[in-house]
Amino acid sequence: MLLFLRFLRFFQNAKGVTFDVFLACRVRFLDLCCLCVFAQRELSSDVVTSTSDDENGIRQTFCCEVCSKHFVYLTQLDYHMRIHFGKRPFCCEVCDRKFADSSTLKTHMHTHTRRRSFCCEVCDKKFTFSSALQSHMRAHTGERPFCCEVCDKKFTFSSALHSHMRAHTGERPFCCEICGKRFTQSGNLKTHMGTHTGERPFCCKVCDKKFTFSSALQSHMRTHTGERPFCCKVCDKKFKWSSNLKAHMRTHTGE
Repeated sequence: MLLFLRFLRFFQNAKGVTFDVFLACRVRFLDLCCLCVFAQRELSSDVVTSTSDDENGIRQTFCCEVCSKHFVYLTQLDYHMRIHFGKRPFCCEVCDRKFADSSTLKTHMHTHTRRRSFCCEVCDKKFTFSSALQSHMRAHTGERPFCCEVCDKKFTFSSALHSHMRAHTGERPFCCEICGKRFTQSGNLKTHMGTHTGERPFCCKVCDKKFTFSSALQSHMRTHTGERPFCCKVCDKKFKWSSNLKAHMRTHTGE
């Protein structure tokens, strides 16, 4: 254990990002769990090695404990783990938007520094990259080129198709570090974290009441608008909430 600890060091770069460093080879990791796996493997025989091959010369792989996906390099596993836990350690100094890796942040910075020379002929919105304009044009044309092979549902963006596929696979890659609950979307994990932190980011503009979830705010707004979107198919009576409609239906079914 003492030998293991001697090779662990922590430092913070100029941008305030904390790294864990394996001093034997100067490999840097943002997630301590990935560093531990790497260091324990390298120091398993109390000898620091410079290769990841086993005694038979076969390349070892690193396995994600959440989804069992394998990677050749620890840096790949390190980045992959941020997807599960929603970690975005790289922050834009201009707009405070956060990213999982430095390369994505670097690409994002072009939106602040480069000219937006690609202009939409329909709405005059401008873009830094031609690919971004091409994707945007689908909002006007209604084109949905990405199709689900399971249910044939079509999507405007490949990312939307990728997220949709989890409805078929049951995959929940985004995991809460506090309670272990998993989610299909990173946004759902972010919203869920409010149940632990007490944060209530959704505020009613009428009475200033705050809510943890946007759906709760949407439901609350009916107390101000009087909207009754849930309608009984038997007698056409309308209700503000689905729970009230469900209770009402018992008067017809006798349950």
